[in-house]
Amino acid sequence: MSCILMDGEAGKLVDIIENRQKKKLEAYFQRYSLEKRSQVQLVVTDFYSPYITLTKELFPNANVLIDR
Repeated sequence: MSCILMDGEAGKLVDIIENRQKKKLEAYFQRYSLEKRSQVQLVVTDFYSPYITLTKELFPNANVLIDR
């Protein structure tokens, strides 16, 4: 399984992360500074628990919206 990152406002593909395991996702997002990650306001995701956990841990100002 992969993780597809989209810019919802622009409707554009940002990136595809080939592995959606928590450690791989954490390493990917930690490439960005906390300052940049703090600018994220909304994350839309499914019920996959690592997405929700990582959003809370790595994006301190983001709200999580679950899209089933």
